[in-house]
Formats: sequence, C-alpha cells, structure tokens
Amino acid sequence: MTDTLAGHYPMVLFIRSHVFPEFVADTVDAVRFYATQNPLIVVTVDRNKRIESSMQTAYPNVLYYTSDNNCGWGGGLWRLFCEAVSWLCSEKKISFDVLWNIDYDLIPIAPDWDRFFVKRFQGDSRIGQLGRYNPNSSYWKRRVRMRLTRLKKTFLDNGVQWPRNYKIGDHVAGACGVFKGRCIAQMLSMGLLDSPFRDLGVTCQLADDPMLSLMVAAAGYTFREMGEKAYIKWRMEEDYRQIPAKGYYLYHPTKLVPGNQPYSAQRELKCRNFFRKLRGQPPIKLLKDSPATGRANSITC
Repeated sequence: MTDTLAGHYPMVLFIRSHVFPEFVADTVDAVRFYATQNPLIVVTVDRNKRIESSMQTAYPNVLYYTSDNNCGWGGGLWRLFCEAVSWLCSEKKISFDVLWNIDYDLIPIAPDWDRFFVKRFQGDSRIGQLGRYNPNSSYWKRRVRMRLTRLKKTFLDNGVQWPRNYKIGDHVAGACGVFKGRCIAQMLSMGLLDSPFRDLGVTCQLADDPMLSLMVAAAGYTFREMGEKAYIKWRMEEDYRQIPAKGYYLYHPTKLVPGNQPYSAQRELKCRNFFRKLRGQPPIKLLKDSPATGRANSITC
C-alpha cells in the first residue's frame, strides 16, 4: 500500500500480532468477511519483520507497522500502540471516526459486528472507549497505586493536568478496545502518545490496559461496556463449538484454554478452522517453516 491512502476513514482496525502469520491472516479474513464497512486494517508488529514479509503478497491491501523497538508484552504493548497511532496519523496522514485495537486471537464471528458495537457510542459524547470494562479492577488498582507518584510526576513535569475524572481501578481489557477518533486526536494533541508518556508502561510495569484507561481519561473522555454480545475472556471458558449458537459477534481467545495447560498451535489451528468452515473458507495449515517449527514462509490465499 502507498501513501496515496492518506485521508479520512470511517474505521481503522489494528491487529496486534504475534509470531504466527497464518493466524494473523485468518483474523484479517474474519474481519473482512463479517464487516459491514470496509475497514483499513493495520497489522502492528513488535519487531518481527516476518509477519509483513509473509503476508504482504496475499494481503497487499493491509498496512503493516513494525516497531524498531523490542516492545514486548505488558507495558510494551502500550508503547507499540503509541508508535503505531503516531505513525498512522503523522506519517501516513490518516484519520478516522473509529479505531479498533484488537489482539490477533480475537475474531468476529457474525455479520454486522462493526456497526453493532459502534452504536454503543451513541447517546453520550463523553464516551471515548468501548470494551470489556471493569470500573473497579482490584488487580490494576493495586498496581497503579504502587506507581502513582511516578505517574503524577510525569504529568506535572510535562504540563498535563492529572485527570480529575480518572478512577484508580478503571480498566478496559486490552484484548479489544474501540476508540472514538476524536478521543485519539485529543490524546495526540496533548502529547499523551509521545515520550515520556509512551514509556510509562515499561518504566512503571503497567500493561496497555490501565495505561489506555488513564490516557483516555486524561483526554477528557470516559468508558462504556461493549455488552453481552462480545465474548472476551482471558481463557476459553467453554467449548468454542458451542459459541456460534449463543449470538456473539466477537470471540476471544482462540488460543488459550482453562487451567495451566501449555499453549498449543495445533489446538488454536483447530479452533480457527472450525470458524473458517462456518465462513465457507478453506482450512488453513501451519506452514512447514512456520514459527511453530522455524521461520515463516510466504502465505498464499
């Protein structure tokens, strides 16, 4: 894709990818198959150039942002988000009404999912982010309080007022966040996506979830729960084959099961191919040189 795509879009969707290009490609397939709008998809990658090199031939209408930093998980995902948004808006000259930020292992599973959830913004202009919202996360409340002095000092030192509407413990699960474009634009104009704010996730050991909640509040916005039509869990809590009959629009995760069982790429493959069959799409295979066994090869479709 070229910079001729500069302009305004109703919907941009970030897919935070991992090491399996086949699974990232499947998420792209699911997004496009069920979306009512035609979203501009951006695959955001943590210093893994194999994702773009594997996907770009079969998926030329996708943008790829690969960080030069080894961002890592947790607070690194906040840094990756900041980098990708700044790159998209400043370098690519792209703006949007709505920005989705999803994990690679979240997939849409029903038509009209995009319009259904965006309607949740209606009725309150203060809503800046939708997601699986917990207004009183005991875990993140404890973690944020431990770093509160450093957080407040960073705001003070950079001339940004600490948000009066922020409640310690506000938390939107990082697996899926839907942001109003005006909220992101305000965060950019306030410098909240630049250093030193973008470094706080790593230095304070706070994941993207609480960091995004803090910055949305700092921009003057608040949160709203996505509702019961989004199945967003830390691990699978029931058989994924039973999910389609329950009327969900989104499903997460495709990769983790209950308990302490180790991750299995083959188990995720079976899950994804179950949903691909429902979409009438051919099953995917892990390439011989997939990261499951070695280096990624090119994906064909």
